[in-house]
Amino acid sequence: MIAKAANVAVISTEYRLAPENPFPAGEEDVFDVAEYLVDNAANMYGGPLKFIGGESAGATLSMSTILHLLETRPGFEFAGAALMYGVYDWSLSPSVRTFTAPLIMTTENAEHYGDAYLGKRSPQERTDPAISPIYHPIFKYPGSTLETGAIGDGVKLPPALFLSGTKDATLDDTVLMSFRYQVAGGDARVKFVEGAPHAFLLFPTDRFEMVARGRAILTEFLQEMMHEQ
Repeated sequence: MIAKAANVAVISTEYRLAPENPFPAGEEDVFDVAEYLVDNAANMYGGPLKFIGGESAGATLSMSTILHLLETRPGFEFAGAALMYGVYDWSLSPSVRTFTAPLIMTTENAEHYGDAYLGKRSPQERTDPAISPIYHPIFKYPGSTLETGAIGDGVKLPPALFLSGTKDATLDDTVLMSFRYQVAGGDARVKFVEGAPHAFLLFPTDRFEMVARGRAILTEFLQEMMHEQ
């Protein structure tokens, strides 16, 4: 669906998974693939790397990869980023800490996933920007001081779609991350699908109208970003 909508080749990174391969293994795999594509996509696949995106953990890794490339490939710019219901704060946002409805993601299983990914790290240790991108220095509010060696002013964040259902435990992650993204000068398009739970885009379109709405939002964003290139 994505390939047809945007007329692009889609490459999926089969990164190592926790708990067998905890942080930072998965991140390192995605960073390696992203850097390779920045350097070689035009020759290998007939066109440059244009977009990055993912759902849930894929959105988290995509945000971390955007920040990583700002440091390692500062001359590169994405045409857009599609970030669907990601977890951007592994110390757990308010909605994750208090979500009890049995809809795909609950506080209990979010804690389970976090422990599998991050081991015995404390909530404070999980605010490391390498783990939780919402704490990256680029997203600090105006008036605060960037850390030494951090990405400075003048960076260009790609236009980003932040998409979430309203019945998602990670809803606050989308709200707070998209706000900080805008404060940092990024173009954040924030969209919500009423009544949709976590990972709803994986449901069959013919059975759930909310899936069709979510895919239409994603398709429109990709097509608009391609048209602007």
